[in-house]
Amino acid sequence: MRIVVSCGDVNGIGLEVFLKALGHPVLQQHKGHELTLYCESDCVQLTAEKLGIELQWNKDTFSVAGLRCHVQSCDQHTRLRFGAEYADAARLAIRSLELSAAAVCSTQADAVLTLPISKHSLQRSGFAFPGQTEFFAARAAEWHSSESSDDSVPRSGADALMMLVYGAMRVALATIHVPLQSVASLLSVQLLCERVRALENSLHRDFGCEYPRIAMLALNPHAGEHGAIGMEEQDILLPALHVLQNEGVDCEGPFAADGFFAHKAYLNYDAILAMYHDQGLIPLKLLASGGGVNFSANLPLVRCSPDHGTAYAIAGQGVADETSTVHALLSAISIAEQRANYDAAKLRTNQ
Repeated sequence: MRIVVSCGDVNGIGLEVFLKALGHPVLQQHKGHELTLYCESDCVQLTAEKLGIELQWNKDTFSVAGLRCHVQSCDQHTRLRFGAEYADAARLAIRSLELSAAAVCSTQADAVLTLPISKHSLQRSGFAFPGQTEFFAARAAEWHSSESSDDSVPRSGADALMMLVYGAMRVALATIHVPLQSVASLLSVQLLCERVRALENSLHRDFGCEYPRIAMLALNPHAGEHGAIGMEEQDILLPALHVLQNEGVDCEGPFAADGFFAHKAYLNYDAILAMYHDQGLIPLKLLASGGGVNFSANLPLVRCSPDHGTAYAIAGQGVADETSTVHALLSAISIAEQRANYDAAKLRTNQ
């Protein structure tokens, strides 16, 4: 597999956890894959020196314990100043994202690993997206509209499905980076049906689930208590479930989120659809203990990321945990391979 890596904010912990991940024993078993990091070589080298990580360089390629990674310049230089936002670092992060997106959209790469960004810093520098999920959705849609006539590939940024993964636990979001007060007004039968269909397709195509079971979480406490604590379950969620079940989708709910996680009901399902960001991500991150992966599903590209941010407070101190980055890189490889095999099998079946 050919994996490209966007550098994120170099003043955060992104490069640290990436370099540490390359030396992790699990990734040492995956030396046959081709890695390209879009960054500046001096940022990589200075980060390694600061943290005491030994890199072996051969022109524009470095290796950690024998695992090689090519560094592709972004022609966007920045000073390294751990622990704070700077405009030049934001511009480098944006340029790295643009180059990584171009590589994966044009199939020059099989998957992209995105290291953490500061959304605030990037948006101050002209980044017009709430997050990286929406950025890759937009770039994929733009590339598809100019290069392909295949209507089966999602075109709109709204088609992106943000999913957090930890082992066999997968949590997808009905709404992503929106204010909590806006969530109820954004929910509709159509939106929930689209999200669940996309989730079911991803479980087939990206994770090899032959007969996926999906749980839908309620929006309101106690699943609304038959309308006493909100009507969204009665007016939106239940009708959406009826539509999906009539289509043959194995989707159940709506489940009150507190009891669903407290009583480990999530073990009975291949994936969960949460109504909003923190409803699904807080329990998954607690269970993952730093090992979760952010996956942008329902796109014609594979994009994975560690499930944490820049962590400026500990940047440059050498104490950041690389576990999530290890899992994100392994997931990018695994999903890209699974998707390629699934698509090839489907093509053979249709011939």
